[in-house]
Amino acid sequence: MFILQGLWLLYETFVRGRLVFDFRYRAIDWLGAGFIVFGLLVYPVLLYLPGHSLQTTISLGLPCPSIILTLGIFLLVSGLFNRWLIVIPALWAAIGTGAAVTFKVYPDFVMPISVLSVLVFVFTKKKQAII
Repeated sequence: MFILQGLWLLYETFVRGRLVFDFRYRAIDWLGAGFIVFGLLVYPVLLYLPGHSLQTTISLGLPCPSIILTLGIFLLVSGLFNRWLIVIPALWAAIGTGAAVTFKVYPDFVMPISVLSVLVFVFTKKKQAII
């Protein structure tokens, strides 16, 4: 599922030239940057601090922090954005949030917040900028 997402992102970015990323110091850009930093740094630290070892700490490359990072990157899109790109991260966020409740992985609760942020961003953008 994530390999398909990665290939799709590469296709949209390099073949179709539709994903253009930009940081213009808007609130949505700072939110995106916050999700990126959270996925890269804060998420693993929050799991490591309560006494986990480095071997059991979830970090980037595993689904949940990668989803948060990906959705943060989506918030930095300034060009055309294919709404279908949200489907795989949103599905995993639903699965991961259920696991967060079951296994008490509290940083995973950022996933539904990031999905909702991207949905609001995408569906409030100008119609001509969204496919």
